[in-house]
Amino acid sequence: MLAFAPLVGRGSAEAGGTDVAAAGEEARDVEWSGEFEAGLNGSEGNSPQSKARVATRAERKSRSRVVALRASYSRASDDGNLSESRAFGEGRHDWLFSESRWQAYADGSIEFDEFKDYDLRATTGGGAAYRFIDDERTQLLGSAGFGIAREIGGSDNGITPEGVLELQLDHHLTQRQTLTSALTFFPDFHEPGEFRAVGSVQWDLVVEEGHPFKIRFGIEDRYDSTPEGFKPNDLDYYASLVWGF
Repeated sequence: MLAFAPLVGRGSAEAGGTDVAAAGEEARDVEWSGEFEAGLNGSEGNSPQSKARVATRAERKSRSRVVALRASYSRASDDGNLSESRAFGEGRHDWLFSESRWQAYADGSIEFDEFKDYDLRATTGGGAAYRFIDDERTQLLGSAGFGIAREIGGSDNGITPEGVLELQLDHHLTQRQTLTSALTFFPDFHEPGEFRAVGSVQWDLVVEEGHPFKIRFGIEDRYDSTPEGFKPNDLDYYASLVWGF
């Protein structure tokens, strides 16, 4: 006696096999990268100063998505008195569309700053992004979206709806030198005219081709139009040794 499997079952098995094969193929195309950086600056004399900064970043990239995580902590003292203590963490998930420069993203961040009106600031949001330039030497990505921010332990602990406009540039000057810059603008939808902005530029130099170490110089400016008694601008500049993995 001959037995025939139902066509529906066979189709499901074939579809399942296709899905497994596709998942396996994408898993083989996954690329992991990351880095750890540390820097220490100081001066002695009439006004002794010292500053330490550590940061790390990890990225997982496949044909359909990019997941990036980063975190940093900086601490400084001026004449023996603490003058800076700030921690920042951020995660971003991008969904890529095949044969298109468009992509969708979602992100979130948390920030601690001992010298701000708040104890913590948390944000989350999402939107669309477009790769204006995407080749071996240069990547220019523009993002636009919507998010919310909340400050905890400050004078205003309410939820603030805000927009997100961002440009990110990565450009390889030479085989060993890379210039990275970003500008992000957060307009406040609850109080028109109020906004936050973050701008950064950094230059990396590979110590020796084929080795994982880099020297990094960078600058970051953070502006808040509602500083609540503090200065609206925070300017950080740093020099670090970076280990890539």
